[in-house]
Order: sequence, then structure tokens, then C-alpha cells
Amino acid sequence: MAAFVFGLAVSVLLFSNQQKFVGYVAEAVPQLGDTTFFVGFLLSGAAYVLVNRSRLARAAVAA
Repeated sequence: MAAFVFGLAVSVLLFSNQQKFVGYVAEAVPQLGDTTFFVGFLLSGAAYVLVNRSRLARAAVAA
């Protein structure tokens, strides 16, 4: 859950391109458009792997 919240918060803060709020990266590079979903997905996945790397390693050894 922490990885999801991290990915959501960072992606909205930086990459959101909506009427009411424009993120810092989206404001600097408007050609990107609203990439919140894609960036959030990648950040959440990376955070999940980092947080659970020991559990993932044990599962790989057990298999």
C-alpha cells in the first residue's frame, strides 16, 4: 500500500496536467501531456520491488 501511495503522490505532484492543477514537470514540458497514470504505474512498481526485495528473493530461492 505504501508503494501505491508513493507512486500516486509523486506522479500527481510532478506529471498531472489538468485544469485545476498542473504538475511541475508537465508545466515545464507541456508536450508530454498528462502522463500521471504511466509514471505512477512505473514508480509504484519500482517502490514495491525496493520495499519487498528480500521477500521476492526468498520466493525466488524457494521456487
